[in-house]
Amino acid sequence: MQELELYDIDESQYIALLNVIPNLWEKNTSFYQSSLKPVFKSFNDFETLVFGVHIFKYGNASTIFVILTEYIRDAKLAVFNITAKTITGIFSPTDYKSGELKFTKMLEEISYEDLEQIIQQHDTNEVFVCPVCKAQYAKRILRVAADGKVECQNCLALVDPNEIHVDTSHDS
Repeated sequence: MQELELYDIDESQYIALLNVIPNLWEKNTSFYQSSLKPVFKSFNDFETLVFGVHIFKYGNASTIFVILTEYIRDAKLAVFNITAKTITGIFSPTDYKSGELKFTKMLEEISYEDLEQIIQQHDTNEVFVCPVCKAQYAKRILRVAADGKVECQNCLALVDPNEIHVDTSHDS
């Protein structure tokens, strides 16, 4: 397991960063490497703390990343606990240390300017609402598949662009 702390980070930057992790992964990998697909995302909000659990599959789904995060509001501190496991056949899961290190390095290399750009791209009045699972995304960060359909990062449903509901009632 790798642990990373990001200091002096706003809560909005923390949330935006978590929402664009698959995009950051693709930006930091070679063309032939597999993408990171979200499987599960959950936040719990307490008075002084936001706690998150994020699970991503990598490659042929035999490798998973489990990211446990804490955001401490008073300290403006985001803590990431990164675990990657590979499941091969009937054997028990094995650690994927190089994947954990790559993930950690990717987050460590984000500058405050990058965080500001991420938050600007994440904040928008146009929010895509998946018709299948009702997950919501900033329209600017939608993934478009080769056939022109939009891919929901939560349930992986492919949606025809003509069926996309864009909610403009959200404030920036």
